[in-house]
Amino acid sequence: MDLDDFDVAVEQALLETIPSESLSPKDAVGLIDAQWYTSVSRRGRWMDLIGDYAGSEPFVVDGEALLQVVLNDPLLALGRTDDVSFQIVHVIYAMERVLHEILIRSVSFEIVFWHDQRYLTLQYGEDGYASSSRSLARTILFSHLKSLDIPVHTFLDASDPAWLSYQMHTKPMVIMTNDGGIVEGATTTAHVEWILLQHVFIYTVLAQGVSVTLVKGAQYRDSKIMSFVYEQRVCGDLKSRFQHGFWLAVHDALQSQTAQESNLHAGATSIPLESVESLPAHELAVNLVRNLSDSSTSQHEFFLELLQLFVAHILYVPLLGLKERARPPVSLPADLLKHVNTSFLPVAFFNIEKGASAVTVDGRIFAELLDYILRDEQLSLSSVLGVEVATAVEAIWIQYKLRVPNSVLASLPPVVCRMRPRIVL
Repeated sequence: MDLDDFDVAVEQALLETIPSESLSPKDAVGLIDAQWYTSVSRRGRWMDLIGDYAGSEPFVVDGEALLQVVLNDPLLALGRTDDVSFQIVHVIYAMERVLHEILIRSVSFEIVFWHDQRYLTLQYGEDGYASSSRSLARTILFSHLKSLDIPVHTFLDASDPAWLSYQMHTKPMVIMTNDGGIVEGATTTAHVEWILLQHVFIYTVLAQGVSVTLVKGAQYRDSKIMSFVYEQRVCGDLKSRFQHGFWLAVHDALQSQTAQESNLHAGATSIPLESVESLPAHELAVNLVRNLSDSSTSQHEFFLELLQLFVAHILYVPLLGLKERARPPVSLPADLLKHVNTSFLPVAFFNIEKGASAVTVDGRIFAELLDYILRDEQLSLSSVLGVEVATAVEAIWIQYKLRVPNSVLASLPPVVCRMRPRIVL
């Protein structure tokens, strides 16, 4: 019996034993791996994506996979529970570096985002602050990609008629994507759901006749892009390979991720990327205050004080050069840090997603401003950030009948307001 006959025998045996009720996410991943993905990956060929495979033919870079590569950098200070840093400039640099590696070897590629594949990027179900940070970074990175000379497209999912039309007319040879990793490395049910949804995505596009290669692990050597390429025969009936219980598990995983997204964002879901448009700093700040000043969240402890400083930082960041934004991390009191990361920043980040950019948000600047004010509650914003920024903040506060700048954090308990060495912004 050769390997292909062995695969067929295994698949038939599994089909005879799969229950009709929904599987757990872990069992569903185990099923698709044993029945399909293991054999597909085993047949993968290590080759030069440009010289040996696609040549000058068009190919697609999965936008979510591109973002995952840069956001998953363990050295990146973004979305960490022990830090308020939001190093978006570093993320943009890392993303452009990956794109540069591809561009100097081929210009025949376009970037595609599938909305339903966002969960592996956003990582709902583990840490709310991390997911909120990654969600904001995702929209900012998308806006930045749109400003580059690379075509960027958005579709709902791999079954979207618009994607099928694009595929028919563009005829991409291969999609550079991410497989989500192995289930043995997953520590939560949510993590297993991300892997399941990603494996189903790869199954879908391969069945449509488009080959797949992985962004993670690709090697850029001289004029080559070396990676494993996975291929499969076109399959007209996608669901025929797996029984009903498997597809119920896929549906449940998608519903679970959508529900966790909705819970994090108080009933809302992630905005479609095509609706993202960067706003000037003042307009972004006004929109944020308007959205939050009358909401129930504005009644939370210190919320308006923190909002005031966050708005001030939005107006201040555009006045800084890149060198001035290269700030060291700031150590904030543990209780305050927890409050900011769990109660304030997730709400603020979600409300500026649609219009934020790399020139209006910087976690290190916000943290340093907060630290500076904590050392002397009598300081005014004008003495810290200048008259122009302070006047703009005061005008917004007067417009919405909120506290004036000079009362920032005055009600914080003394243990939080301990003195620290002065750091000049």
